[in-house]
Order: sequence, then structure tokens, then C-alpha cells
Amino acid sequence: MATTSDGMSDYLEAAALSHFLAGGEITSPSSLLLKLFNADPGEDGSNTSAEIGNIGAPGYVAQAIATANVSVVPDGTGHAATLTTLVEFEATADWSIGEDPTWMGLYDNSGNLLFRGELDPITYSDMTTGKKLQFEPGSLKFKIS
Repeated sequence: MATTSDGMSDYLEAAALSHFLAGGEITSPSSLLLKLFNADPGEDGSNTSAEIGNIGAPGYVAQAIATANVSVVPDGTGHAATLTTLVEFEATADWSIGEDPTWMGLYDNSGNLLFRGELDPITYSDMTTGKKLQFEPGSLKFKIS
């Protein structure tokens, strides 16, 4: 599981402040993309070299998420957006990366990083052809704090 408290990207911070305080426009994304990283992608999303597919994992594919599968729910200390559907990464070839994914990033359909967060320590290094890495509904939370 991952909760992204303080994981809002620079892009989303600027867009939200502009929209709510300076009359700027925010266009809701039509879809989202969940990516895995072996290091922090950075608040500005610039560490793209850490994405699993960019470090030698030929069977890795980032996962598309329909915005209809995101829900905002109370979480005890405020609210969080959470995914209401299973997100599944299936290795179409051996990842053979030698390092586990330790971070995730949620992107809009224009390629802007929205949220990033550290994953709970679980070993994924044995992602061989056909194996699946699954995030159950509600296991990823995106929170503004």
C-alpha cells in the first residue's frame, strides 16, 4: 500500500493554486497512468530514468486508469483519492532489473506527474514473464496535506 501525503507534484500544486486563487483553469484529465519507479521520480517528475521501463525491464507497461475508477473518500484525517478498481502490472517479459520498484507516480493523460509516493517494502524483483503485481482497490491513496 502507498499513501501519498505530501506527494502532490509541483505541476498540480501550481495548477490548484492558480485555479482556486488566481482564476486559472484546470482541465480534468480524461485518463490517468500509474507508473513504477526504483527511486523517487521527484516532485517535478524529472527523474524519468528511474521508471522501471527505463532501467531495463522490457516486460513492464505503465497502467492506464479511467478517472471513473477514482473516488474521494474520508480517511480519518481528511480526505484522500483512492482507486476503486484493481490495478495490475503483468510482466510480458522478465523484468530482470535487480532492484525493486520502491516508488509510484500518478500521471495525467498529458504526461504531467500529479502525485508520487513511496511503496510499502515488498519484493517485486522476481517479476518474470506472466507474473502479476496487483494493487487492490483502496490500497493506493492520493492525499493533499
